[in-house]
Amino acid sequence: MSGARTARVCVSVSSNTHEKLRAIAAEEGRSLSNLCAHLLEQALEERIGAR
Repeated sequence: MSGARTARVCVSVSSNTHEKLRAIAAEEGRSLSNLCAHLLEQALEERIGAR
């Protein structure tokens, strides 16, 4: 999304989920927040595509 505006979202997850996300982010060489944004956008695309 080139030139797309951004907005902040705050979510709470279990510590187990947080650790899994941190591990994946480290493996992929990206920040935790970037991984979360990517996963949310991917899930939204899958959900919209299923309609």
